[in-house]
Amino acid sequence: MIEFKNVCAGCLKPLSFVIPKGSVCKIIASSGEEKYDFVNVALGMKKPDKGTVLILGKDIYSITEEEYIELFKIVGVVMERGGMISNLNVWENLALPAEYHQTQSMDRLEEEAMEIFGQLGYETGRLAALMQSMPTSVPAHEMALLGIARTLLLRPEHIIYNSSTDALSSAVSGKITKAQIRFHNENKNRTSVFITSNPAALQAVPADKTIYLNE
Repeated sequence: MIEFKNVCAGCLKPLSFVIPKGSVCKIIASSGEEKYDFVNVALGMKKPDKGTVLILGKDIYSITEEEYIELFKIVGVVMERGGMISNLNVWENLALPAEYHQTQSMDRLEEEAMEIFGQLGYETGRLAALMQSMPTSVPAHEMALLGIARTLLLRPEHIIYNSSTDALSSAVSGKITKAQIRFHNENKNRTSVFITSNPAALQAVPADKTIYLNE
């Protein structure tokens, strides 16, 4: 699903690896700076000094903008700290990507949102208030949860989690990990990639493969 061929960029050592389609993979960086460089290169935001980055067989630095957009409809990305738009309320942030990609009706979207937040331990009363809140008033740990929920609602075929549970307590992180693995197991071909510079945050993730960027 993802392949690096002798990739060099920033503080990254030369990297060559393959993440097979359908697998769960943990990628461990030795520092926040190393993780930042890796994420930017892997998502097509920083062209490497050398080497090739392939996602689903496509060189992401050689495809057109339209091809890039289509590719990342298939590959969902959970951004660190949630990646919410500050002038939209929480529900508008959750619904916007699904509306844009026209993945499902609003009624079905609401049903799935309730199901996902139930898995994450939210009570109905708290959830109703949260949906009307603005991102600036939402605590950091809940922003992380919202970022995960928003990406899961898109039902991507593959998913990349960038430090998705680093800011969470072990109890909350455990609930999230269960939801993430449940989502992964819904589709035998789904690839789930977890990226962090804090290995303890991913202890509960049952990975098929672990890649250490500094080795």
